[in-house]
Amino acid sequence: MKKIQVFISSTYKDLVPERQAAVQAILKSGHIPAGMELFAAGDESQMETIRRWIDQSDVYMLILGGRYGSVDQTTSLSYTELEFDFAASQGIPSFSVVATEDAIDAKVKELGREAIDSEYGKELKLFREKVLSRISSFFDDPKDIKLAVHETLADFSTRKKFIGWVRGDEVKDQEPLLDEITQLSKRNATLTTKVAQLEKKLQAIKYSDKGGWTDEDFKEIFSLLLPGPARTLGNLGWRDK
Repeated sequence: MKKIQVFISSTYKDLVPERQAAVQAILKSGHIPAGMELFAAGDESQMETIRRWIDQSDVYMLILGGRYGSVDQTTSLSYTELEFDFAASQGIPSFSVVATEDAIDAKVKELGREAIDSEYGKELKLFREKVLSRISSFFDDPKDIKLAVHETLADFSTRKKFIGWVRGDEVKDQEPLLDEITQLSKRNATLTTKVAQLEKKLQAIKYSDKGGWTDEDFKEIFSLLLPGPARTLGNLGWRDK
C-alpha cells in the first residue's frame, strides 16, 4: 500500500487536542503525519526546514482556530499563513478544518486569553476568509477533525496521483534498471571524452600553419566520430589518394 505524507499546520498551544486527533486519524488511515512538533515556531531557519517538509509532503492540512499566531516581521503574515501560502504556491493538494464560533467560545472558556488573538483580529479574519475560499470544513470538536481527515484523504486517493512512500520489499526488482543506468553512464563518459578530443583537435587545426585540413586530419576526426567496428574510412566511401 502506498502511504502518503500529510503535513499538519496550525497554531500550537490552543489546538493540541485537535492536532492529536488529526495525527491519530492520519495514522489510522494508514498514512504518515508530519508537522510542527518537530520545530520551534517563529524561527526563520526552521521555517526553511518546514518549507522543505511541506514540499516533500503529498498533502497539506490546516487546522485553524481562534489564533492568528506568531507574525513574521518581514512579511507581517503569521507563520501559519506563510505555510498555507507556500503549500498553495507549490500546488500541493490541501484542505482545511476551521473552528466554528461555538468551538472558539468553548476554547476561550477552557484556556482563557490563550485561545484567541485580540492583537491580530483583522489579520485572522482575512486569513479565515482566504482559507474558506478553498477546500475546507468546520469543526466543533476533535471528532469532526478525524472525520474530515478520513473523508478527505479517501477522496484525494481516488482523484489524485501521489508519489507517496512504499516499503522497500514492495518495490519491484530494480537491478535491470540499475544496470541500464550504469551502461548509460559509461556511454555518456565515453562520449564526453570524444567531444573533448574533437574540440582539442579542431582547435589545433584552427591555429595550425598547414593552411587547411589534411587527409590525416580527416582520418583522425572520422576515427573519433565513428564507433569502434565502423572506424574504417572505406565504410563511408573514403579512399586514399
